[in-house]
Amino acid sequence: MFFAKEIIEMLLTEIYTKETEICGNLEKNSDTHELKILYKAVGAIDLEKGRNLCNYPDDKKNMTSYLYHTHPTTAYAYPSFEDILTVVKERDTHVRFSSFIFTIWGVWILMPNSDTKLEKQIDQIKKDYERGIYDFHAKQKAQHKSIDYSSELDALIASYIDVVHKTFKDRVSVRFVPWENLEDFQI
Repeated sequence: MFFAKEIIEMLLTEIYTKETEICGNLEKNSDTHELKILYKAVGAIDLEKGRNLCNYPDDKKNMTSYLYHTHPTTAYAYPSFEDILTVVKERDTHVRFSSFIFTIWGVWILMPNSDTKLEKQIDQIKKDYERGIYDFHAKQKAQHKSIDYSSELDALIASYIDVVHKTFKDRVSVRFVPWENLEDFQI
């Protein structure tokens, strides 16, 4: 699977010109394996929580197993706990989602690895996640507005991925691809 150049350009424009997230489903062309945007919804800023949110309309939620959303410059450049939970939690429909999160530095790719139920463990997993990324969050916050992808960012991202894999007990596979590598990247 890969993203067409025009999709990448559109997403970059959204990230750098909008304050809210956009989200939707992606569709894979069965012949070319190109990922295309099936639909686009605009999110909002939740003032109570102090964060961007993008809710998928009920009629769109299960369209495909590929979800996407952006983290614009007003958001952090890594997946939130809720972003990861979207991929790992079991649904009544038994549909598992892969998620693509587009940020100022590139795209995070989250794919489910397990059908293990974790409802009873969510509170503990969230505590472990927040404890595990505390240093990462502080360092990422310091570089939040930087658009330059550097070796320091590469090391930070590797540490974040390690924390997620350990915290979620490998229920999710997390990868990161910088923008400059995305056009040539095969998922």
